[in-house]
Amino acid sequence: MKKIVYALVLGMVLGFASAAFAQAAAPAQNVMTEMVMISAQTQIGTMTMVNYVSGKNFRMENYKGQGDKKILLSVMIAKDGFMYMLNPAQKSGMKMAMNAPMSGQKDSGKPQETSWAKVMEEQKAKGSAVTNRGKEKWEGQEYEVWRVTAKEGTYVDYYLDKNQMVKRFVFYDAKGQMQQEMRVIKMEPLKALPAGALDIPADYKIMDMSQMKIPGMGGGGNGKP
Repeated sequence: MKKIVYALVLGMVLGFASAAFAQAAAPAQNVMTEMVMISAQTQIGTMTMVNYVSGKNFRMENYKGQGDKKILLSVMIAKDGFMYMLNPAQKSGMKMAMNAPMSGQKDSGKPQETSWAKVMEEQKAKGSAVTNRGKEKWEGQEYEVWRVTAKEGTYVDYYLDKNQMVKRFVFYDAKGQMQQEMRVIKMEPLKALPAGALDIPADYKIMDMSQMKIPGMGGGGNGKP
Protein backbone atom coordinates (compact mmCIF):
# COMPACT_ATOMS: atom_id res chain seq x y z
CA MET A 1 0.00 0.00 0.00
CA LYS A 2 2.91 2.37 0.73
CA LYS A 3 4.12 2.02 -2.85
CA ILE A 4 0.64 2.90 -4.15
CA VAL A 5 0.57 6.02 -1.97
CA TYR A 6 4.05 6.96 -3.19
CA ALA A 7 2.82 6.56 -6.77
CA LEU A 8 -0.01 8.96 -5.92
CA VAL A 9 2.51 11.52 -4.65
CA LEU A 10 4.50 11.08 -7.85
CA GLY A 11 1.35 11.69 -9.83
CA MET A 12 0.79 14.97 -8.04
CA VAL A 13 4.40 16.00 -8.68
CA LEU A 14 4.05 15.21 -12.36
CA GLY A 15 0.72 17.01 -12.45
CA PHE A 16 2.50 20.17 -11.28
CA ALA A 17 5.15 19.58 -13.97
CA SER A 18 2.72 18.76 -16.75
CA ALA A 19 3.31 22.13 -18.43
CA ALA A 20 6.64 20.71 -19.54
CA PHE A 21 5.00 18.10 -21.72
CA ALA A 22 1.77 19.73 -22.83
CA GLN A 23 3.60 20.95 -25.94
CA ALA A 24 5.45 17.67 -26.52
CA ALA A 25 3.13 16.52 -29.28
CA ALA A 26 0.26 17.58 -31.45
CA PRO A 27 -3.25 16.64 -30.25
CA ALA A 28 -4.03 12.92 -30.70
CA GLN A 29 -0.35 12.06 -31.23
CA ASN A 30 1.09 9.15 -29.26
CA VAL A 31 4.27 9.89 -27.34
CA MET A 32 6.74 7.94 -25.19
CA THR A 33 8.80 9.84 -22.62
CA GLU A 34 11.47 8.53 -20.27
CA MET A 35 12.53 10.72 -17.35
CA VAL A 36 14.87 10.39 -14.40
CA MET A 37 13.94 12.06 -11.10
CA ILE A 38 16.70 12.87 -8.65
CA SER A 39 15.34 13.69 -5.20
CA ALA A 40 16.94 15.79 -2.49
CA GLN A 41 15.51 13.25 -0.04
CA THR A 42 18.11 10.49 0.21
CA GLN A 43 15.58 7.88 1.30
CA ILE A 44 13.80 8.20 -2.05
CA GLY A 45 16.88 8.20 -4.23
CA THR A 46 16.80 8.18 -8.02
CA MET A 47 13.59 7.21 -9.81
CA THR A 48 12.81 6.54 -13.46
CA MET A 49 9.41 7.32 -15.04
CA VAL A 50 8.46 5.88 -18.41
CA ASN A 51 5.30 7.50 -19.83
CA TYR A 52 3.08 6.53 -22.75
CA VAL A 53 0.56 9.23 -23.68
CA SER A 54 -2.30 9.15 -26.16
CA GLY A 55 -4.57 12.19 -25.90
CA LYS A 56 -5.96 12.27 -22.36
CA ASN A 57 -5.04 8.64 -21.72
CA PHE A 58 -1.64 7.63 -20.37
CA ARG A 59 0.41 4.95 -18.70
CA MET A 60 3.23 5.88 -16.30
CA GLU A 61 5.64 3.24 -15.03
CA ASN A 62 7.60 4.18 -11.89
CA TYR A 63 10.93 2.49 -11.23
CA LYS A 64 13.47 2.65 -8.41
CA GLY A 65 16.90 3.39 -9.85
CA GLN A 66 17.73 3.84 -13.52
CA GLY A 67 19.19 2.03 -16.50
CA ASP A 68 19.25 -1.77 -16.74
CA LYS A 69 19.09 -2.21 -12.96
CA LYS A 70 15.88 -0.26 -12.36
CA ILE A 71 13.09 -2.07 -10.48
CA LEU A 72 9.39 -1.54 -11.26
CA LEU A 73 7.52 -0.19 -8.23
CA SER A 74 4.17 0.98 -9.52
CA VAL A 75 2.09 1.78 -12.58
CA MET A 76 -0.42 4.59 -13.11
CA ILE A 77 -2.99 4.28 -15.89
CA ALA A 78 -5.48 7.00 -16.85
CA LYS A 79 -8.30 6.20 -19.24
CA ASP A 80 -12.00 6.90 -19.67
CA GLY A 81 -11.95 9.57 -16.95
CA PHE A 82 -10.47 7.30 -14.26
CA MET A 83 -6.99 6.83 -12.81
CA TYR A 84 -5.68 3.44 -11.68
CA MET A 85 -2.76 3.19 -9.23
CA LEU A 86 -1.30 -0.32 -9.54
CA ASN A 87 1.16 -2.23 -7.34
CA PRO A 88 2.66 -5.05 -9.47
CA ALA A 89 4.37 -6.73 -6.50
CA GLN A 90 1.08 -7.19 -4.65
CA LYS A 91 -1.17 -7.36 -7.73
CA SER A 92 -3.41 -4.71 -6.20
CA GLY A 93 -4.44 -1.15 -6.88
CA MET A 94 -6.84 1.75 -6.48
CA LYS A 95 -9.29 3.31 -8.91
CA MET A 96 -10.37 6.94 -8.63
CA ALA A 97 -12.03 9.59 -10.75
CA MET A 98 -9.59 11.88 -12.54
CA ASN A 99 -11.37 14.95 -11.09
CA ALA A 100 -11.33 13.60 -7.54
CA PRO A 101 -9.28 15.69 -5.04
CA MET A 102 -6.97 12.75 -4.27
CA SER A 103 -5.97 12.23 -7.90
CA GLY A 104 -4.14 15.55 -8.17
CA GLN A 105 -5.62 15.92 -11.65
CA LYS A 106 -8.44 18.02 -13.06
CA ASP A 107 -9.76 17.73 -16.58
CA SER A 108 -10.79 21.13 -17.91
CA GLY A 109 -12.29 19.57 -21.02
CA LYS A 110 -10.01 21.72 -23.21
CA PRO A 111 -7.46 20.21 -25.58
CA GLN A 112 -3.83 20.55 -24.50
CA GLU A 113 -1.95 23.55 -25.80
CA THR A 114 0.95 22.73 -28.10
CA SER A 115 3.07 25.91 -27.91
CA TRP A 116 5.17 26.98 -24.95
CA ALA A 117 3.73 30.52 -25.03
CA LYS A 118 0.18 29.15 -24.73
CA VAL A 119 1.21 26.76 -21.97
CA MET A 120 2.65 29.68 -20.00
CA GLU A 121 -0.54 31.69 -20.57
CA GLU A 122 -2.50 28.83 -19.00
CA GLN A 123 -0.16 28.81 -16.01
CA LYS A 124 -0.75 32.55 -15.52
CA ALA A 125 -4.52 32.02 -15.78
CA LYS A 126 -4.24 29.50 -12.92
CA GLY A 127 -2.64 32.17 -10.74
CA SER A 128 1.02 31.22 -11.16
CA ALA A 129 3.74 33.82 -11.73
CA VAL A 130 5.76 33.21 -14.89
CA THR A 131 9.27 34.62 -15.41
CA ASN A 132 11.72 34.23 -18.28
CA ARG A 133 15.13 34.00 -16.58
CA GLY A 134 17.13 34.13 -19.81
CA LYS A 135 19.84 31.75 -20.99
CA GLU A 136 21.74 29.27 -18.83
CA LYS A 137 24.24 26.53 -19.60
CA TRP A 138 23.64 23.01 -18.34
CA GLU A 139 25.84 20.04 -19.18
CA GLY A 140 27.57 21.98 -21.95
CA GLN A 141 24.38 23.10 -23.70
CA GLU A 142 22.58 26.45 -23.57
CA TYR A 143 18.95 26.52 -22.48
CA GLU A 144 16.24 29.13 -22.05
CA VAL A 145 15.05 29.01 -18.45
CA TRP A 146 11.48 29.76 -17.38
CA ARG A 147 10.31 29.89 -13.77
CA VAL A 148 6.71 29.14 -12.79
CA THR A 149 5.88 30.10 -9.20
CA ALA A 150 2.69 28.77 -7.60
CA LYS A 151 0.50 30.80 -5.26
CA GLU A 152 1.97 29.07 -2.20
CA GLY A 153 5.49 30.10 -3.21
CA THR A 154 6.85 26.81 -4.54
CA TYR A 155 8.33 27.05 -8.01
CA VAL A 156 9.70 25.07 -10.94
CA ASP A 157 12.50 26.04 -13.33
CA TYR A 158 12.04 24.69 -16.87
CA TYR A 159 15.02 24.35 -19.22
CA LEU A 160 14.02 24.63 -22.89
CA ASP A 161 16.28 23.63 -25.77
CA LYS A 162 16.49 25.45 -29.11
CA ASN A 163 13.36 23.59 -30.28
CA GLN A 164 11.39 24.89 -27.26
CA MET A 165 11.22 21.43 -25.74
CA VAL A 166 11.77 20.96 -22.02
CA LYS A 167 14.83 18.84 -21.22
CA ARG A 168 15.12 19.51 -17.50
CA PHE A 169 12.98 20.91 -14.72
CA VAL A 170 13.80 21.51 -11.08
CA PHE A 171 11.33 21.76 -8.21
CA TYR A 172 11.91 24.12 -5.26
CA ASP A 173 10.00 24.63 -2.03
CA ALA A 174 8.82 28.05 -0.88
CA LYS A 175 12.16 28.60 0.90
CA GLY A 176 14.14 28.07 -2.30
CA GLN A 177 15.42 24.62 -1.35
CA MET A 178 15.67 22.18 -4.26
CA GLN A 179 13.32 19.21 -3.81
CA GLN A 180 13.48 17.23 -7.05
CA GLU A 181 15.17 17.45 -10.40
CA MET A 182 13.74 15.75 -13.49
CA ARG A 183 15.72 15.08 -16.63
CA VAL A 184 14.18 14.03 -19.93
CA ILE A 185 16.20 11.08 -21.20
CA LYS A 186 14.06 10.27 -24.21
CA MET A 187 10.97 11.66 -25.92
CA GLU A 188 9.67 10.25 -29.19
CA PRO A 189 6.38 9.99 -31.12
CA LEU A 190 4.82 6.55 -31.59
CA LYS A 191 2.52 5.22 -34.28
CA ALA A 192 0.54 3.54 -31.50
CA LEU A 193 0.91 2.76 -27.82
CA PRO A 194 2.36 -0.66 -26.97
CA ALA A 195 -0.26 -3.42 -27.02
CA GLY A 196 -2.06 -3.63 -23.67
CA ALA A 197 -0.48 -0.44 -22.32
CA LEU A 198 -3.83 0.82 -20.97
CA ASP A 199 -5.19 -2.59 -19.88
CA ILE A 200 -5.88 -3.26 -16.19
CA PRO A 201 -4.67 -6.80 -15.35
CA ALA A 202 -7.61 -9.08 -14.70
CA ASP A 203 -5.90 -10.78 -11.73
CA TYR A 204 -5.33 -7.52 -9.80
CA LYS A 205 -7.49 -6.73 -6.76
CA ILE A 206 -8.67 -3.15 -7.38
CA MET A 207 -10.10 -0.96 -4.58
CA ASP A 208 -12.70 1.32 -6.17
CA MET A 209 -12.44 4.79 -4.62
CA SER A 210 -14.05 6.63 -7.53
CA GLN A 211 -17.15 7.51 -5.49
CA MET A 212 -15.33 8.50 -2.31
CA LYS A 213 -15.75 12.06 -1.05
CA ILE A 214 -13.34 13.86 1.26
CA PRO A 215 -14.94 15.91 4.09
CA GLY A 216 -14.84 19.62 3.34
CA MET A 217 -14.08 19.06 -0.34
CA GLY A 218 -16.29 18.56 -3.33
CA GLY A 219 -15.90 15.81 -5.85
CA GLY A 220 -17.15 12.36 -6.53
CA GLY A 221 -17.16 9.85 -9.30
CA ASN A 222 -18.61 12.31 -11.81
CA GLY A 223 -16.05 15.01 -11.01
CA LYS A 224 -18.75 17.58 -10.14
CA PRO A 225 -18.50 19.75 -7.02
